[in-house]
Amino acid sequence: MFEKTSCYHPDKVADRIAGAVVDHCYTHAAGGWLKSNPRVAVETLIGHSEGLVIIETSEPLRVQDVTDTVRRISGIRHCTVRIVPQDPHLARNQEGSPRVGDRSETDRETLATEGTQERHHRSEERMAA
Repeated sequence: MFEKTSCYHPDKVADRIAGAVVDHCYTHAAGGWLKSNPRVAVETLIGHSEGLVIIETSEPLRVQDVTDTVRRISGIRHCTVRIVPQDPHLARNQEGSPRVGDRSETDRETLATEGTQERHHRSEERMAA
């Protein structure tokens, strides 16, 4: 089954806003007022003529730039914007080359080992049955 939605569906509008905020950070990083390779994550909720945008970032970002983006893309005039610093654990995890997600190498290794052990255990159970 396929779900079709209009380009004006709130989820699609929210995705465009989030993408535009990320683009804004990278565009301005190249322009100099943000350092290169900014870390930014955006959550956007749009509906009933209101918006909420929460941004977790390693860089300074102006609320006015975000509200202007929301207004330009959605026409929404009442938008709450919350900008918070990047979580220190995430910041450490993201040092070096950029990675997607909030799992460190150690977390991934632990999950992979646990997953392998669980699959091995299930295989033994099937063989014993």
